[in-house]
Amino acid sequence: MKKKLSVFILALFTAASVFAPSVSAISGGSVNCDKLKTTFSADSSESGGATITLSENCKIDNIYIKNGQNITLDTSGHTLEAKITIESGGKLTIASFNTPGTISGPIDNHGSVSITGGKFTSDPSKYLADGYTTSVAGGLYVVSAKKNSSSTIDTSKISASNENIKNALIKTLEAQAKNPDTSTENGRTLDQLLNAIKVGHNLSAALNVASVTEVSSALQSVILEKTAGMNLGSVSNVNFVVTDTTSSSSVNLTKLAAPVKVTLGVPEAYKAALREHGVEIIHVGSTDSGGYEANAISGVSFDNAGNITFETSEFSAFAMAYDGEPITAAASGETATPAASGYIEETPEDVVAPDTAGFLGIDLTVYNLLMIIGISLVVIAFIAYATKRAYIRSKISWK
Repeated sequence: MKKKLSVFILALFTAASVFAPSVSAISGGSVNCDKLKTTFSADSSESGGATITLSENCKIDNIYIKNGQNITLDTSGHTLEAKITIESGGKLTIASFNTPGTISGPIDNHGSVSITGGKFTSDPSKYLADGYTTSVAGGLYVVSAKKNSSSTIDTSKISASNENIKNALIKTLEAQAKNPDTSTENGRTLDQLLNAIKVGHNLSAALNVASVTEVSSALQSVILEKTAGMNLGSVSNVNFVVTDTTSSSSVNLTKLAAPVKVTLGVPEAYKAALREHGVEIIHVGSTDSGGYEANAISGVSFDNAGNITFETSEFSAFAMAYDGEPITAAASGETATPAASGYIEETPEDVVAPDTAGFLGIDLTVYNLLMIIGISLVVIAFIAYATKRAYIRSKISWK
């Protein structure tokens, strides 16, 4: 009897282990609506902490933050329509690290809620983190940092590719913390970076220089007007990129409170020649009306390696122009148009001149002559055909 009872208990234990919900760690990162619904459903059992970034607009009846879950939710410019329930022992931070998104629906809090960013259809004031306030815009409650005489931020959360870039970002964030400005996209982006630091995220900054290979007619017009009489060497986009390494998201800042040094590389074959020319760097920024404005950057020089250097606190498109004759490499006779990552070279030997022949005093290419001959043969054939038909008809009529 005892043996049978032991077998029965073992069977019950095995069945219980099969049908018991599995417990797994919450996976952070970008999630769509289906993933959000599955992860935070009433019967889900995932646990732990994670930063969730919504990748699309989402409408769900209910979202549950359970005991043992510590979730940071970034709507990232999307709309989340749902009732959010934070159960006892659950923790939720609603933040905006990039573009503020919208939360539409009630919050039923039995655990812990902290809001540092975003837009809400109902007043979220009682859930705001310290140092934050709300304002009403477009019928929504917008959460932003309070104006604060203290500009101290946790600089240990900030890293950069060099100290100059790091210090410029720190000064800019300190200025934003002291006098918040959310009237511009750049100011709102800075506000979200401050939010990220306050909730424990790490930031990394770097410059990104990319050659512009296709220039719009509007951009080209303002550059040529500003560089009249000079050779246009290159157009580059210089971006100040800040990456939230905790949430794996990046933003571009268009303006800083302090300048940083920018270096545009020059190929070895052209460094010596370019030093003998007057070089100008033109910053091209957008206007409020949607156009462009161009301004020359002062203090342009060459560094020890022969590359062009200058300082700027604004970031967008930059054009490099130089005076005198177009630069050539003496050994090959190549003419060159500088680009951010080098020079776009045009080799005369690679350009094949079309064969030409005279026709009625006009120089034509072989292709043109072949076209004319072909068309002429078609016309002659048509005339012959028409003449023959006319002759046959005349014979028939005569009879």
